[in-house]
Amino acid sequence: MTELKKTISFTRGMGLAICMLIGTGILALPGLALDAGTVYEAILGWFLIAIVAVPLIEVCSSLGLKFPSTAGLAGYAEKAVGPWGGYAVSYLVGGSLFFGLPAVAL
Repeated sequence: MTELKKTISFTRGMGLAICMLIGTGILALPGLALDAGTVYEAILGWFLIAIVAVPLIEVCSSLGLKFPSTAGLAGYAEKAVGPWGGYAVSYLVGGSLFFGLPAVAL
């Protein structure tokens, strides 16, 4: 069995994370952004989202190095405040999907 090794650098990981954020928005948000403003405002909004996402990506990557698990944000909250933190994050994420997806579709 082969061993896993680190093959992605910080800059490549940062680029991948930013592209994932922008990539998901490219399919759903252009119509909403163009209805609210102009093409230039939509492009500026995407660039601002990429810039604002960098600190969030940095925090999540440092937490991932410190607490390696597949639990993600729920695992970090559980480490910080106890088991109820993990449940709270899970409910918030589930609720945002349950209520957010229909809102975007409308």
